[in-house]
Amino acid sequence: MYSTIVLGDAEMPVWTEMPKSMVIEQQIIDNENEHFLDVTVINKNDSSAIQNALVTLYRKYEIYELNKADVLGHVRFDLNNYNPGEVLITVVKHNYIPFENTINIISHPTAKIRIKKATFTEIEGVENQQCEPGERLNLNLEIENTGNLSVSAGMQIQFSGEDSLIQLDTMAIELADSLVSGQSVLLPAIGFDVLESIAADTTLISKVKFTSEDKYLGEKYIEYAVQLPKLVPTDPDIVTLHTESGYESTVFIELDNMGLGGAREVTGELHSFQDGVQLMDSSFSYGNIDSKSLTDVGASFRLKHSIPSDSLLLNLKMIDYYGKTWNYSIDFNNPHPPQKFSFKPSGPESIELNWFPSPSNDIIGYNLFRKIQGDVDFHLVNKALISSAGFFADNSIENGKVY
Repeated sequence: MYSTIVLGDAEMPVWTEMPKSMVIEQQIIDNENEHFLDVTVINKNDSSAIQNALVTLYRKYEIYELNKADVLGHVRFDLNNYNPGEVLITVVKHNYIPFENTINIISHPTAKIRIKKATFTEIEGVENQQCEPGERLNLNLEIENTGNLSVSAGMQIQFSGEDSLIQLDTMAIELADSLVSGQSVLLPAIGFDVLESIAADTTLISKVKFTSEDKYLGEKYIEYAVQLPKLVPTDPDIVTLHTESGYESTVFIELDNMGLGGAREVTGELHSFQDGVQLMDSSFSYGNIDSKSLTDVGASFRLKHSIPSDSLLLNLKMIDYYGKTWNYSIDFNNPHPPQKFSFKPSGPESIELNWFPSPSNDIIGYNLFRKIQGDVDFHLVNKALISSAGFFADNSIENGKVY
């Protein structure tokens, strides 16, 4: 949700009338063991270091690296992995005049190690080769020497735990054989665990550093995309028979995994806290549920009750292998419609649609249908379920038509 601020963008930096000047000191360190660019950012007036100045190296289609200056105004860039030639360097800081210059990276004999390919193989989990909380996987790394010098046997490959939510079995590997220029090698698989405590989709990172005989050969980052399931019951069905003692019903419930992660060994537990309701079947095993899919088989729950079925209020608790739970209330009444639907233009060919949520407590989401005036049929507008009420921008309209 955004509000209009009369003075402009609330996040726009306000510049002083007289911006300060900065001095940029650049030095390329180029010797047998090192190939770096050192940058120091200094206030021109008092020669003090400028902390958090943003320094950028840029070459079209090839280099785009950003670093912020430390408390000493210092930034270091590793040049080992860049091809020779001119590179643009810019420095910006709030209330300072921006700086722009070029540096020339020279070619020199060196070994350069890059990660050619990083894949994951599931050891224990949903068997979809994705990283999900609680699972155990193998990290498979293929590295390549892209430099023009060979790397002797014994190269060290060191992992640093940038994120404690990924736990690797080992933090260092020693390469037994040499690696000549242009050669690639697949490293032994490294087992790792994804901690169960991750509560939302995220990307975790670990850093890999390559060294040989105390020579720095570069460092890279490995990203672990961790994705979670999101289980919701689909439209429940109920079949009710009237008996001498009341009612007997069968409730049929399928589950929809709306998340990007798979769910492992899901069980469903049905509960009721109403008087006069007796559950004959209260649990069901759904098994594994792939991401963005329905369960292969739905659960049938039997119950006896003395109240009419349209007065039933049930609770479905879903539990996966790792103990993660989802709870939903289930009744058998049609949900109340959304309230106060409104619209306004939001661009040259866009309409912003707004509505208050339905007061029903078992709404999973909303679908939006549209038709052109005079047409018979409505067509679904949204590609994915609108999970919360309040806002939707329809950007697929044409000017001059009534919808």
